[in-house]
This record gives sequence, structure tokens and C-alpha cells, in this order.
Amino acid sequence: MTFLFTQLPPEATVLLFGAIGLCVGRGIVCYADRFRREILQIDGAAPARPHDGNRLLSALPVIGSLLRDGSPHRLSRQHALLVELATGTFFAMYVAAVLLSDCQQVEMVTPSETWRYGRVFYHLFLISLLIAATTTDLIDYLIPDEIPLLGVIVAVVGAGLSGDLQMVHL
Repeated sequence: MTFLFTQLPPEATVLLFGAIGLCVGRGIVCYADRFRREILQIDGAAPARPHDGNRLLSALPVIGSLLRDGSPHRLSRQHALLVELATGTFFAMYVAAVLLSDCQQVEMVTPSETWRYGRVFYHLFLISLLIAATTTDLIDYLIPDEIPLLGVIVAVVGAGLSGDLQMVHL
């Protein structure tokens, strides 16, 4: 895990995490679509899953958003594309801030090498949950219970196991 931050050039690492963010954004769009279908149940039955043509292409970030149909049971093409691009941009900007400007280095806490970079994955996971909650909230005015519950569980367990995920010890 640390080789991503120590062996690769910082620019390559930022681009890699931007691409990972696009993939995570695609997952958030799929989750928001599933949640929307559950909310908009018609006569007690879930609507049929829309088909975008080629399943492989529709699973890819950005391309899948461009191939979306206009079903009312899914996010619009523009919203899906915005979520994916915003997630990729957030991931890239966060990793750039950590790598290029040492934004998480404080004198009070010096984590081990593993957790210094493990914190990046931990924080990106929590950022992903925030983006998923924001997406479902802006579209349907609801936040599913599993998003904050998963965030609390991951935050408490992660902080408890590592001891170095917080910025300053309390």
C-alpha cells in the first residue's frame, strides 16, 4: 500500500486516485439508482431495471453515465456524470493535498509509515460516504440509514484498531 505513495511519482499517484474516484463515483451512482428505485415503488412492485444497451460499457465510469436512458427511476445523465466527475476530482485533490503539501502532518501525532498512508484510504472511504449521502439527499431528500451507520462503524473501528487515524490525540 505504501508503494503507491513512496515509489510512484506524486503526479501518477494523484491521477491514479482520480481514476479510482471515478470508479467509486460510478458505484455511488449505482447505489443512488437502487435507492431511488426502492423509494419510487409502483403498486408495491419495484420497477424493471433499465437497460442501457451494452452492459460492459454501461458499467464504466463516465461512459456509463453518457449511455443512460431517461428513466424517472434513475438519476439523470447530468446528475450521474456530475457525481462521478466530482468524486474523481475530490479524490485527486485530497491525495494531491496529502502528497504535495503534507496537509496531514502535525507535530503532535507522528503515525507509523503504514498508517500515515493508511489514513488516506480511511479518509477517502469516509469522503465517499459523504458524497453518497449528499447525492441521495439532493435527489430524493432522504439519506439512507446504512450510510451514516456504516460511517460510524468504520470510523470507530478504524480509529480503535490503528490509534493513528485522527489528526490530534484527545
